[in-house]
Amino acid sequence: MKTLVRSEDVFLEALDAHDGHLVKALESLWDVRPNHFAPTRVSYACEGDDIVAIDFKWTRLTNETLRHLNHLTCLKQLSIHGAEITDAGMTELIPLQNLEELNLGRTQITDAGMDDLKQLPKLRRLDVSTTEVTDVGLTHIAEFNNLEDCYLNFCREVSDWGLAPLLDIPKLKLLHVHGTRVTSAGAEDFAAARPDCAVIR
Repeated sequence: MKTLVRSEDVFLEALDAHDGHLVKALESLWDVRPNHFAPTRVSYACEGDDIVAIDFKWTRLTNETLRHLNHLTCLKQLSIHGAEITDAGMTELIPLQNLEELNLGRTQITDAGMDDLKQLPKLRRLDVSTTEVTDVGLTHIAEFNNLEDCYLNFCREVSDWGLAPLLDIPKLKLLHVHGTRVTSAGAEDFAAARPDCAVIR
């Protein structure tokens, strides 16, 4: 991953060679929140001329600026951990049909946002840790047929009951439920029913 730092004047020119729309999104992020660690850094990776990975962790990315990304159809990895994103922003991700890894941890998304993400057919890794996603949202996640890793850490309203639909995700290999209401018994029952999936509690 390459890292863009606000103090480097060259970053816009370098990135503009790949995509001018993304530059517009980045320009709106540099007025960062005070007292946040490393908020002025944005990392990205390319394959040829295509941007395939972006890390907006702890930036001021909003639903509006997220719209600048929806034409990056080669994007495979996106992290907006800690950004000011709500359920309304999830519709902006639907055009990203090649997205495989998505980190939404510590955003403002809820169960409704999970319903929109069903339209991302290649999603393999999803992190919604420390969000308002509940057992209801897991019924939507259960329809992500290619999901392999699911992070639900500190989703306080996720319980044993909510895990049942996830049993039907055929490729699920890792399920992270630390800090949820999932009990030891619930985790053991899930692991017994799906020995091919590790439950990390």
